[in-house]
Amino acid sequence: DKLVTGVQTCALPIWAVRRAARDRPVRRDRRLKVLIRTAAVLLWLLLGLAAGIVSAFLQSARWMAPMPWGTWTVPWGLIVAWIALLLLVRGAVWAMRTRWGGWAVLIGWLLGTVLLSIETRSGDLAVSAGGRQEVYLVGGAILGAFAAILPMRLRPATPGEGTPAESPSSEEQPPSMQVDQGT
Repeated sequence: DKLVTGVQTCALPIWAVRRAARDRPVRRDRRLKVLIRTAAVLLWLLLGLAAGIVSAFLQSARWMAPMPWGTWTVPWGLIVAWIALLLLVRGAVWAMRTRWGGWAVLIGWLLGTVLLSIETRSGDLAVSAGGRQEVYLVGGAILGAFAAILPMRLRPATPGEGTPAESPSSEEQPPSMQVDQGT
């Protein structure tokens, strides 16, 4: 045909394809994943809050032993509270596969601990002022932040786990690429 220029157009409505792509179930699945992840972060925040409240009371427990040079004090409550915080933060990072879980636990722990260190109208404090309590608060914040910023994987990755594998061994290489080992 003399009138054909080589460019042909399709008369199908393009907007129908775009609408179908927009309403795919993939987008609904993504919204559901975001909702589940948000709920999980809030759950870890509440667990951190509960851990902060419990550890605020536990941190003052200590074992005292009389020694010839004076009393030897072992703050076992402080040690247990810090270990529990570290395990909870790392557990949240591992469970959620993201550091958001760890930060949620730490924020909840800080909220619970700070709420109990505020003086009430009657002058009562759960976490009293003093050197040991300051060590507990600052040390817990530092340890919790350290545990939250650590990468999710602490061991070296092995080939085949999403990292590029090292060069194949000579047995896996084609014969033209094998190097004689001199055996």
